[in-house]
Order: sequence, then structure tokens, then C-alpha cells
Amino acid sequence: MDCSKTDQLSKVFRYMTLERNQEGVSVDYKICESFLGFTDVESQTGQGLASVIIDKIESVSELSKVRGQGYDGAANMSGKYGGVQRLKAPNARYMR
Repeated sequence: MDCSKTDQLSKVFRYMTLERNQEGVSVDYKICESFLGFTDVESQTGQGLASVIIDKIESVSELSKVRGQGYDGAANMSGKYGGVQRLKAPNARYMR
């Protein structure tokens, strides 16, 4: 919640870029992190937050490319039954 009493979700994406040589072989990689801003949220439930997160991921990439998720310790984020960590990204691992 910010000072105006509006609940917000901050979005930070961490991703890797590959550098390839002329033959197409990966020769180096770079870890990048981008702050994508804040989003007002109406529902603080795991399901409500997951919907906001999925919409953002799908607007910039494909959910199938997600490899990891990281959240704070709040139950609505990290709860294994009703939290956002249940986000259906088939290749993603959950990290606290």
C-alpha cells in the first residue's frame, strides 16, 4: 500500500540475454533486471494477484518462458495452496 492508501504491485523482471558467435553458438550471457513499474490491485487474494501477474507476463512475453518466481513471505504471495506461487507457469520454480 502506498501513502495514498492504494494497494500496488511492483513488477520486476529478471531475464537473461545470450550472445552468439557467427556460427550461432552461445559464447556469453548477461543477467538483466528491469523494473516495469507499479500496478494498482483491487484484490489482494492469491488468485487476484496471480491474474494481474499473468496478464503482465503475457503482455511482454510467453508464460511458458517463465523459469522462476520470487515473492515476499506474505501468505497471499507464497501460500502453497492459495498463493500466487501456484501460478501456472509450467517451467517455473518457486523461490522465496
